[in-house]
Amino acid sequence: MTDSPFFSIVYPTKNRHFLIKYCLESMILQQFKNFELIIHDNSTDSLTKRVVEKFLDDKRIKYFKNIKSISMSENWELALSKTTGKFISVLTDKTILYLHALKKVHFFLKDNDCEVVNWRDNSYFLVNEDVDSKKGYDRGVHGIKYKRTNPKKVNQKKELQRMFSQSQRRGTEEEKYFWGKICFGVYKRDLIKRILEKEGNLFYGISPDYSSKIKALCYANSIYDIGDSLQLSFNTKISNGGNNERYASLAKNFILSYNKKNYFKKLPISFLYSSLHNIVAYDFKSSKKTKNYVLNKKNFLLRVKEDLFQIKYESSDERKAQYNLFQREFKKLPINDRLSVNYHFIRFVFWQKFINVKLMIAKKIKYKPKGKIYNNVINLLQENEI
Repeated sequence: MTDSPFFSIVYPTKNRHFLIKYCLESMILQQFKNFELIIHDNSTDSLTKRVVEKFLDDKRIKYFKNIKSISMSENWELALSKTTGKFISVLTDKTILYLHALKKVHFFLKDNDCEVVNWRDNSYFLVNEDVDSKKGYDRGVHGIKYKRTNPKKVNQKKELQRMFSQSQRRGTEEEKYFWGKICFGVYKRDLIKRILEKEGNLFYGISPDYSSKIKALCYANSIYDIGDSLQLSFNTKISNGGNNERYASLAKNFILSYNKKNYFKKLPISFLYSSLHNIVAYDFKSSKKTKNYVLNKKNFLLRVKEDLFQIKYESSDERKAQYNLFQREFKKLPINDRLSVNYHFIRFVFWQKFINVKLMIAKKIKYKPKGKIYNNVINLLQENEI
């Protein structure tokens, strides 16, 4: 083993002590051993620290805690500065790696000279999300989302153009969703160094996964999709992205946590915080190289209108104010584009109502996810190795 580890695996975390232990356990069981694991704690309590302290006999594990809570992007950036590995991944604290993940990526990198390797994820549907029950919290069902394919090189320019075209809803892009994101892959240290020299940061903006993606697409010499799911994501109600998509108040508070009032003004639709597409699109121009890219206005406003339809507001006045911000931009579209947006929006509404009916029926008949229920997520990992 060299002085510097081959991989640096970073977990920026905040108030999720009940999940971080699984991240630690899965890393200790990795088949590839040459790594460092960095837990960067942004919690407002000491519960995470108590969990991590039980693992610190393993010298590969390093723990850091912020003196005071900082924004998500700032915590990711600070955590990144603690790494020493040749290849670096910054994972969210509701995801864990399959036990063969690092071994497979290392094997791929031996034969392929590239600066970014991305993978996909599968889901772990929790049977019980009551963390206070103390028993069976991590019992769940393994959900396979993607079939294994051959590795392929990402067309970086085309992917950037696709993102700005807004031709697909966020999260419905299949494997494209993961391309370039450091939380679904590894970056070579040389790439990160180059980005920091040119841009000053990797995670600047509101959504660190998207700002990292943009910069990787702009600066990486090559990005490969390994063609496999190497990561397991807890299907949980505590996802920032999921909550910001469902509740306007949480989306607003998430932006406020950055202590930068100009973020609201600089959103593509100023002060419209109740659309996750509007928030994420702010980070599309987080790189100097994307300043001249332009969002497809028609498709973008369709995505925003779809968001506004689904999100919940604290009051009718808040809802009206947010819709007025949208309408102000919508009226600027040519009449044909407005008709197109309304047509596709109606189709979206009918599809959502169909999905809601299916969910209501499933709830009434007490439908349970199909598949084996694992007693714990670590048992699942040990039983699903290649």
